[in-house]
Order: sequence, then C-alpha cells, then structure tokens
Amino acid sequence: MKIYASKNYFHITVKEICEIADIHRTTFYLHFENIDAVLKEIEDEILAQISEQSKNTDYIVPITDEASKAKFDQTVWHVLDYMHSQKEYLIPLMDPYGNLHFINSYKKVIFSETKKALQKNHCTYGDNEDHIIRYMASGIVEILYYWLKNDDMDVAQITKIILSFNSINAFIKKSE
Repeated sequence: MKIYASKNYFHITVKEICEIADIHRTTFYLHFENIDAVLKEIEDEILAQISEQSKNTDYIVPITDEASKAKFDQTVWHVLDYMHSQKEYLIPLMDPYGNLHFINSYKKVIFSETKKALQKNHCTYGDNEDHIIRYMASGIVEILYYWLKNDDMDVAQITKIILSFNSINAFIKKSE
C-alpha cells in the first residue's frame, strides 16, 4: 500500500513489493498469484475492519431524538476515526480513477448495513429502496474520499455533516 499510495497501481512490480517487504520473489509467489491478489487481500482486510466497526451504525436512517443522535455520533465517530487513521491506504483505494473494486465493495457494505438498519428501525424507502440506498452509498463514499484527501475537517465535523443528511431524509417512512 505504501507503493500504491505513491504510484499508479498498474506500474507496481513484484520486484518493488519484494524489496519493501524484504522477501524473495519465490516467497511472494508462495503466498500470492500476482499483484492483484495482494491488493484484493489488503482491500478485503480494510473492508472487514470498516464493516466490523460499522456494525452498530444506523448509516442512512434519519435520526431525530437525542439518544439516537448520541449513539450515532459515537458509532460513526469510531468508524471515521479508524478511516482517518488509515487514510494513507484509503485514499488510493477510494480514488475514483483507481481500482473500482474497493469502491464498489465499500458501497456494498454501506448498502448491506443500511438495509439492516432500516429493518431494525422498522423503516423503508418504499418501492425504490434499493435505488435510493445505492444513490446514498455513492454519496457517502464520495464525501468520505473527499474528506480524507483534503483533510479539511476533523472527525466531529464530518460526523455532524453525515448526521445532518441522515436527519433530513425525505424518502424514508415507517414499514407497515
């Protein structure tokens, strides 16, 4: 990831990885088929960490009462704090001109966690729920990438922005 953070993915070589990892090429090939396999393992590890930290986050469910806002702040703050600590690795993974596998996988995590949050809170986005969640997931990924890349806000500020969006969601309604 250190190489990827400073160089286009398509120009990374196994030789460079082996030099930085201080391993021989044969050792590399004992563990990985190619560079794509290394990147996929890194992506999967980071997504697993984000997913684990996101389990209790209500993502895009609107929040109006103070107790829910406090819980949202606490769980989102934790996730965003982790993301900020990993920004050196996340920025190249989330770059819209980079490898789209990570971006699409992260959107799937958001989609899945949002569906769970809607069910848990007995809410729905109606007949077009999947389309709406995918639209919102794209927005979340984009705003997080922009935030990490520009590093222009602290975790509390970006959490407040996300909470504001969640609280004004016009599509949501209670399930029947």
